[in-house]
Formats: sequence, structure tokens, C-alpha cells
Amino acid sequence: MSGIIGIFKNDKSDGKDLIYGMYSIQHRGQDTMGIVSFNGDDIYTRYGLGTVADNISSDDVEEIKGNVFLAHMKYEFLGEDTSEKMPYIYKDSAIAIDGVITNEDFSLEELAKKIRGDEKELIDYISSLKGAFAIIYADKDKLIAIRDSHSVKPITIGKKDDKYVISSETCSFDALGVTKYKDLIGGEIFIITKDKVQSLYSEQREHRLAIFEMFYIQRPDSSVEGVSVYKSRFDSGKILYDECKTKADIVMGAPDSGNIAAMGYAKESQIPYLPGLIKNRYIKRTFIEKEDGKRKRIVKVKLNAVREVVQGKDIILVDDSIVRGTTIRRTVDILKKAGANKIHVRVASPKIKTSDSITIDIPDKNKLIAYKKTHQEMVEEIGCDSLYFITIDGLRNACGNRGYYERYFWGEDHE
Repeated sequence: MSGIIGIFKNDKSDGKDLIYGMYSIQHRGQDTMGIVSFNGDDIYTRYGLGTVADNISSDDVEEIKGNVFLAHMKYEFLGEDTSEKMPYIYKDSAIAIDGVITNEDFSLEELAKKIRGDEKELIDYISSLKGAFAIIYADKDKLIAIRDSHSVKPITIGKKDDKYVISSETCSFDALGVTKYKDLIGGEIFIITKDKVQSLYSEQREHRLAIFEMFYIQRPDSSVEGVSVYKSRFDSGKILYDECKTKADIVMGAPDSGNIAAMGYAKESQIPYLPGLIKNRYIKRTFIEKEDGKRKRIVKVKLNAVREVVQGKDIILVDDSIVRGTTIRRTVDILKKAGANKIHVRVASPKIKTSDSITIDIPDKNKLIAYKKTHQEMVEEIGCDSLYFITIDGLRNACGNRGYYERYFWGEDHE
């Protein structure tokens, strides 16, 4: 998965806004980053491994000058060709993509040519693209945002005075003082120049927003198509309790991703919410790690229990999702060793049954705990006393019932 952000201004400035915007969506990608700025005919580029902080100093910010800026941050997918840097440079322009375009004959060069060419041909070309993608194109005179026809990938336009911001998430706008924004609709091509702003429309198909955006990817203070990410996660916890009422002494979240759903569960159940796990915040997301050994080592230093909170208690442990099961298994073990009595695991997403590389990098199905395992086998592997996953209808209700890409819950043959 990736985070992309573009900024257009009528007047030239340094790159502070871009860097602030990048920091706000850093959670979407911490393996690689790239920056392009346009200052008249001069183009500045910077690429690097790791985060913004790993690559950009305060002195560097002064060098990033211009009126059009574009940035890309990424987690690398397993087996992916990483030789192509992003943003991609074509002549005097640049392109950044969040997502995957699956046409066999697709090339970034052809995409750049179409964007720079005839508008009718561009509309037809975007209509022909398959996959899930949000695109930002930039050159010295314009900034363009494009959303795939099914609205799988989110992309939002914000404006403050003469400054336009295009971002994967609305939390960028708060960082930059932008209060007016709109989500692109499926197939929309939004064009910003100094003289005008306009939208072109390619084919719009059935709405299928990637539901992982709502319960896992997006920052809680973002919203997607008018739906609060925080509220959707809080409501998923309430629905979890309504679907599977369970007695316990305390509710806690698997930090940090399960905390908001745990608060919703506690609110609905009237069971006290207490944070009984401490997370090492310098460890990144574990299910994206490409090596099993490295992932397991990371989990061992990621969490620790607060013995005074958990000892002798029956616990409702809420997590946002279970993929391989590595983290939740280790979490349960940590709580048991700290003296917990019973642990009831409640999951704010349905069982993940197949791999995916279109919206997020879910590993091979054979590595998924829910693939071909019975419910009792999962309970035994995790080491918990009971296990419950929210229903698909329950998650949809929590997220606003907008129509979602949710293939990972159904299996590889489901469309």
C-alpha cells in the first residue's frame, strides 16, 4: 500500500507543506519514499529507503522549491519489482500511484503520454484500466488526480486560498490548515491549473471502496467519503458486543489498531476499558514483513503487558484483524504469562480467507490462519478461551454501507 500527496500553488514556496503532508500519511508507507518539485523548468527529485525522517532534513526542505509538488511513500509488496522509483518521471512530468493497475499491456510511460495528450483519448484510456488505483500527475503547470472506476482507492482534493492539496487521506488537510475538501468519485479526472479547475469523467462502475481502508489502513482522524474512520471503528466494537455478548472483567485493545473498537465494545457492554498492553511504537506493522523469522522477532519486542491490570482478570481482547495469527498468538501468550485468567478474542473484521495484492499485501492463503482451519483449530492455535469475528454485514454497517471491495473475506473465487 502507498500514500500519495500533491500540492499546487500559484506562487512559489519551499517544501514545508509537502513534508508536513507526508508526515501525516507516513503510516501508509515506510519502506520507500520519493519527492518531486517543479520550480519553473527546474525539477528537484529525492528518493530514499525508509521514512521521511530517514531522508529529509530541515536543510533539505529549503531546497525543495516550486509551485507544484508530488510525493509517494510505500510499503513494498512481497515479490514486487522495486527497481521502478516512484514518483515516476516522464520527460518534464511525474506520476505517483497508490494501488495496482492490472492490464497486461499497462506502462507508466503510456499513462503519462495519455495524461499529456487529448482529453477524449485520456477519458477512454482511464475507462479501459483495470485494478484499484489513485493517481496524481504533476508538471510545472498542472496537478491532476484520477480515481479508478470502482472507487476502490480513496483520493481527496482540498483547497485553502490559492493552494490545492491532493491526498490519500483527509488527515493531511488538518496538518495543512485545509478545511474545504471533496472526495473524487469513481472515474473522475480532476485537473488543476493556474487558470482553471475542471473535472473530466471516465466510466463509473459499481462502488467498491477497499474496506481495509476503514478498519486498518486509514488514520483514525481521517474520513472517507463522509464517513468518520474513528466512528466506524468505534461502532464495529459496539456491533461485536451485540453480535456476541460475553461476560468479562475488563476490555482492552490489541494496540494500537484494536483500541478504538475496544472502546466501542466497552461502551456497549458496560465492561470497563483498561489499556493492559504497552506497545513499542518504533516497531512497524508486522503482517507486511516479508520474512517469517523477522516478523516473529519483531512481535517479541512489540508488546508488553501491565501485570497490575491483567492479573487474575477475564479479558475481552479486541483486535482490528487477524491475518497470519502471529501477533494475536503472541499477545495472548503475553497476557497469560502476566497472569490473565481467561482471554476472549474479538475481531473487528471477518475472517481473512485468501491473499490479495490489489488493495493491500495479504500473504499467500496457505499462511492465513483462517484458511481451511476450523473455528476450534484457530482457538487452539491462538491459545485463547474463545474467538469471534464480526460478520460481514456488521462491518458494512459500521462503515456506512457504501459498497466495498471485500474479496479477502469471501475467498479467491468470489467477485
